[in-house]
Amino acid sequence: MRQRMIGVRCAGVLALLAAGWLPGRASAQSGLEACGNISLGLQADCAVQPPGLDCETKCTPVTVRQTCADRLQTVCAPQCTEQVIETEVQVCRQNCITECQVNPASFQCQASCDTRCGGGCATRCAASADRTRCESSCRATCSASCGGECRVVLPSATCENKCQPSCHAEVQAEVRLQCQIACQEQKFEVCESELVGGCQTDCRSREGALFCDGQFVDAGDNLKQCIDALQNLDITVEGDVSFSTSGGCGLAASKTPAPWTALGLLGLLALVRRRRVRR
Repeated sequence: MRQRMIGVRCAGVLALLAAGWLPGRASAQSGLEACGNISLGLQADCAVQPPGLDCETKCTPVTVRQTCADRLQTVCAPQCTEQVIETEVQVCRQNCITECQVNPASFQCQASCDTRCGGGCATRCAASADRTRCESSCRATCSASCGGECRVVLPSATCENKCQPSCHAEVQAEVRLQCQIACQEQKFEVCESELVGGCQTDCRSREGALFCDGQFVDAGDNLKQCIDALQNLDITVEGDVSFSTSGGCGLAASKTPAPWTALGLLGLLALVRRRRVRR
C-alpha cells in the first residue's frame, strides 16, 4: 500500500512539473551562493561528471584552483581593506559611460567590470612564481568586487548609474589585489589539498561531481540548487544526475530542452496511470 501511495505522489509531482506548475528556474538563487560563489564567465561550460575513476582523475590541484581562490578571497577580505582612489574611479567612469552609450540596453555593470578588471590579470601575474594561482586570485578578487557592487543594478538603469558602481568595484579590486594575492598565496596549498579530497568524495557519491570550465565546483550538499542557479543564469549544465526526494521521486537535471522534458514526464505519467488501471 505504501509503495502504491508513493507512486501516486510521484505521478502527481511529475504531472505538475510537466505542466509548469512547480517552481523551476524561478526558484534558483540570483547568484551562485549554492555553487560556493565560484567565479564563472557568462559562457561557462559546465558538466556533471558521473561517479567513477574518470571523475576522480579530474580532481587535481589545478582543477580546484579557482574554487580555492574564490574561497580564500573571502578569508582574506577582512585584512585587505585598502580604500579606492576616487580620481581613478572618475576617469574610469567617463570612459565607461562613453562605452555604455553605444548600446545602453545591452551594457551590463558586472560584465563590464569583470572584463576590465579580470582582463588585466594575466599581465599583472606575468612575473609571478606561480602564474596560475596568481591569476586565479586576481580573478576571484575582481569577481567578488564586481558582483558585490553590481548586484543591485537593474538592466534598465542609466549609463551613469551602471558605470559608477562598475568603476568603483574595479578600482576597489585593483587597490586590494596585491594584498589578496599575497594573503591567498600563503593558504593555497592547504586549500587545494582539502578541495582535491572534497572533489574525490563527490566523485564517489551517487550524483558525481560538477565541473565548470575544467574547474571543480564545491557545491557541497547543494548540487541541485547549484545547477538551478547556473541554469537561472542561462548557463547550460550537461550530464544527467538524479536527486531523491523524501517522497521517493527521482528528478533529473540535464541539458534536455524543457518541451521534450515535459513530453517525457507526461509519457511517464501515462505509464503510471495504465499500471494503476490494470491493478
